[in-house]
Amino acid sequence: MFFRKLLGNNDPKVEASRPPPGMQTMGASLQRRFAKGVQYNMKIIIKGDRNVGKSCLFYRLQGQKFTEEYLPTDEIQVASIHWNYKTTDDVVKVEVWDVVDKGKKKKKTDGLKLDTSLDGVFEDPCLDAEFLDVYKGTHGVILMYDITKQWTYDYFERELGKIPSHLPVLVLANHRDMGHHRTATEDQARTFIENLGRPQGSATVRYCEASMRNGFGLKYVHKFFNLPFLQLQRESLLRQLETNTHEIDVTNQELMLQEESDEQNYDMFLEEITEKRRQQQEKLSKEAVEKAKAKQEEEKQAAIIAAAKQNGVSPAVAVATASVVPKIGLREAPPARPIPGLNLPPQEPPKALSASKSLPATPATTPSAEPKSSFISKMFSSKSKNTDADPNVLHIPKSTTMPSVRSVEDFVPDEGLDASFLDDGKDLSNDRGNAEGISR
Repeated sequence: MFFRKLLGNNDPKVEASRPPPGMQTMGASLQRRFAKGVQYNMKIIIKGDRNVGKSCLFYRLQGQKFTEEYLPTDEIQVASIHWNYKTTDDVVKVEVWDVVDKGKKKKKTDGLKLDTSLDGVFEDPCLDAEFLDVYKGTHGVILMYDITKQWTYDYFERELGKIPSHLPVLVLANHRDMGHHRTATEDQARTFIENLGRPQGSATVRYCEASMRNGFGLKYVHKFFNLPFLQLQRESLLRQLETNTHEIDVTNQELMLQEESDEQNYDMFLEEITEKRRQQQEKLSKEAVEKAKAKQEEEKQAAIIAAAKQNGVSPAVAVATASVVPKIGLREAPPARPIPGLNLPPQEPPKALSASKSLPATPATTPSAEPKSSFISKMFSSKSKNTDADPNVLHIPKSTTMPSVRSVEDFVPDEGLDASFLDDGKDLSNDRGNAEGISR
């Protein structure tokens, strides 16, 4: 342990657990209190010459006992104390600073010093009143002097005029228990305070005598904390009032702009509502159609699987085969061309394919149905055969009534008449005559 202190301990875990110099670890009760939230942060500094009892007051405010031993403070000490304004529920965090005007700088060495030379020795900056502005962010000042030491009273007279006028000050005359050795009287201090000549509107300067040995005057010190707290509360409320006034002006401007915007147009508001409803209905209808298609597809798959099971076919093969079966279209064939001089009995159209019949599992080629026609119609309808290009399409001829032809002159083909046309007609008439004679 001795060599560790002598050579220095560079353990980072131990260094991180230690508080910074001049700072003290906050008690568990204050940690629980401040964990709920802090409404106000108040800073109080204790100033005075050396050996006037600043550190004694610093520890007394934390609730510690008085110690007779004098230990000079090398740098500023900071601690949080438990204080509350009367019976309010506001959580106030009070930081008390034990200020040192000029601290003792520390020489930084790494490990054991084996040489008396000053080479390689660095001095760390000391946290004192010369290093930083202690009045920055301060809400109250306690200026102490010892009534038994005249030079401490002279320090009080020099320093009181340097304190900013907006800060409330408590002049605390310590060591009241040693009044028989007194060198500075109370009237002398009060007269100086009254004739200080602070500007109008400045914070008040109070005077109090105390003794850290027996705790005299500590209650007055706690009561003095009300002044910086009320001033802090007033400043906070003024800032809130200023912010509130600014927010009122901003809200009025926003309302004026809102009145001129499209959001206050009732017609546009109705159009937006109508458009939203239409989009919602379209979305619902689309979802309904998709659900119906999905349900229909499931039913179709179930029917295919059921038919496959009845026929002894694998359901997977049946589904895969049904997905590639070509669709056979049904359309009507073009009407037959009329032939002059020929009266044919009307033909019955072929029965349409029943839509209820299911297609076979394997694709099959269905031959196209050709309409019945006579020998003469075949001669003049050669072009119609070339028009049917799709062998998978079924042609359903229309039943048309042939116009009656009274003479050959009533019909003249575009291509003209040849000699065989009359011969075929004669043969056809003879055949009809013979057929009628037989029937008689």
